Amino acid sequence: MRMPHRREQANAVIALIFAASALFAQQTVEVVDVHGKVVDRLTNSPVVGARVIVARFDRREARIIGRAFETQPVIGEQDPKADRLAVLTGEDGSFRFSLESPVGFYLFVDAPGYVRPFQGIGPENTYEVKSGGSMREILVRVAPILSISGRIVDWDTGMPVRGLAVWAHQHRPAGSARALVVAGRSRSGEDGRFALERLAPGEYYLEARPPLGAKMGELTPAEDFLGAVLKGYVPSWYPGVGRVEEAVPVELWEGAAAQEVKMRIRKTEIARIRGRVLGGAEEAENSEVSLALVRVENTPVGRAQRFIARGKVRLNSEFQIDGVPPGRYWLAASAPGPARADRQSALLAIDVAGKNQQGLDLLLSKGISVNGTVRIKGIDQYRDKHALPVDNMRLLLRPLLRVLPDSDPLVTPVRSSDGSFTIEGVFPDKYHVRVLGAPAGYAVAELRYNGSAVHHGLLSFREAREHKLEITLAPADASVLVSATDGLSPAAGATIVLVQEPVTDDLFLLGGLAYRKVNADQDGKAMISKLLPGRYRLSAYAASVLWAEIPRLEQQLASGVPVIVGATQTAMVEVRVSDEQ
Repeated sequence: MRMPHRREQANAVIALIFAASALFAQQTVEVVDVHGKVVDRLTNSPVVGARVIVARFDRREARIIGRAFETQPVIGEQDPKADRLAVLTGEDGSFRFSLESPVGFYLFVDAPGYVRPFQGIGPENTYEVKSGGSMREILVRVAPILSISGRIVDWDTGMPVRGLAVWAHQHRPAGSARALVVAGRSRSGEDGRFALERLAPGEYYLEARPPLGAKMGELTPAEDFLGAVLKGYVPSWYPGVGRVEEAVPVELWEGAAAQEVKMRIRKTEIARIRGRVLGGAEEAENSEVSLALVRVENTPVGRAQRFIARGKVRLNSEFQIDGVPPGRYWLAASAPGPARADRQSALLAIDVAGKNQQGLDLLLSKGISVNGTVRIKGIDQYRDKHALPVDNMRLLLRPLLRVLPDSDPLVTPVRSSDGSFTIEGVFPDKYHVRVLGAPAGYAVAELRYNGSAVHHGLLSFREAREHKLEITLAPADASVLVSATDGLSPAAGATIVLVQEPVTDDLFLLGGLAYRKVNADQDGKAMISKLLPGRYRLSAYAASVLWAEIPRLEQQLASGVPVIVGATQTAMVEVRVSDEQ
């Protein structure tokens, strides 16, 4: 028998050492116990059978958060290395996990009959445990699901109204304003009754509306079209008003449902509109194009867009849309193509005031080509005065209405050799023009479209033989030092809002890009820097004021304290806060 060679013996010893080390490492892996209890927030009694989920965020390769609620409870022994785990609470409402540490995880709870306490992620459901650390018991309080039920009746007759969509809206924080979001949906039945389920305690604004709004209708005989104005239901807010600003919220208290809520909805004159989508000779006469009637409204936190009607219509043939409530709308038509350059579209703004309208023709056209240049103030200091001192500069056209299909931002490179650019396939819309990758400290100081000045980078392309943009960048090196008071003493924490002149209605299409906002310190002082030289208006609001929800905000900002600041200057301004709600 051959005796093992010394090298073979050494290799065997090394392998044994590695195996032992691996075994030792496995045996010394730290596991932390995560345990807690889920209780009813109202009665403090244990909640049995609640699904408790942990989703680790300390592993970059694991995309686990978005699908956390899909995690099913573990049957048998838990895997401490798992990215996601779920267990059910016991008779005493308790739960327990074993996780390999160190660990960072989010906790979610889904209990039948209760509102989910953590829909997203935040400090209240984020946990981290370091090696050798331990966890205290986690206590989760859940609120029972509540409901709102009632009836919808006709304003004039008091008869029940069936088939209406009923939405429960709730305010959610959104910076200096609140966003009104849909928290529940229902539909009125034969007796006008509705029920909005699975609601958390809080205030809700109820809206009733025809579920589809207007609709693509059959053509009415020409002799009857203009004179036959119909009446129909239009969106209404509880208890029976036309605007959410006038609505009365329905309050839900813990442990008490809201029943027999009576909403009244009225009929008003609703219009029919008629027109054609026209195309060139190269399009097939009977081909179909997409048509949409869209309402776009400005809110304190951005634009609210709602499709009133949409469908397919035949090219060059008349279409008719019935049941259009009074208001301002956009008619948008689109004919897709194999590439963006082949797509055609048309956009038409219309005002409807309870009167039938006809002759609303939309002419399809392909996207236009926009050319232009970017110049930098003071470029003469460079060897080639036509070249740019930076690479990777891009022009961005961001559509603001976004009522057409494929209304995505358009980005094109700016040639560093001469500052020129070309962007293709630009369709009818209102755009915000921005320059990305500009030199540090520079901003768009001037924008001209076919020679005419454009304010705030807001641009609508007109009928023209060519479309040329001239953009000048300049140093944004001015600043404003603000002292805010309430008339007697410094206004600690006041919100300071600065907007550049001219203050136009269109400016507020930009939302948060329309103004600069800072908060004053304890002495009422605030500095706003990196400004372009120019004329501004300054307003200030008490820390408790939701200033972005103030009625006629545009007029108030436009009448703020005037500020003029020059290059490299700091303007010092005193302003008194407004406490208007």
